Amino acid sequence: MNASLIVAILLTACAMVPGLAHVLELPHKVQLKAEGYLTVKQVYQGWSLLGVVVAGSLISTLWLSLSVERDGRGFRLALGSLLCVLGSQVICWTLTFPVNHRTKNGQSYPPIGSGFAINGSTRTWQEGF
Repeated sequence: MNASLIVAILLTACAMVPGLAHVLELPHKVQLKAEGYLTVKQVYQGWSLLGVVVAGSLISTLWLSLSVERDGRGFRLALGSLLCVLGSQVICWTLTFPVNHRTKNGQSYPPIGSGFAINGSTRTWQEGF
């Protein structure tokens, strides 16, 4: 096993932790009222620092893809891993970031009439708009 494979696996595993945490907690958070949701959001303070790990995952999987490009199966697997990490970022920036921005990272309610958190339902908070 070469070093680029080990680094890519470790960084990608670490980059998956926040997404997995969100998936596991979602069934419980959607049942909360807006006040409870904002309280729970406080546990995510500082999670933006994990962006370093995600960047490392992207770079290491790209490096791995380039280093095994002559190995057809290895290249497809490495490229698939890179595309999965990129896909998670698309989801993060198109769904999660707008919610965080509208709630000021869980510090306040979004403006009334913004089409967000209609009738106090957390379900609309979690699903975007």
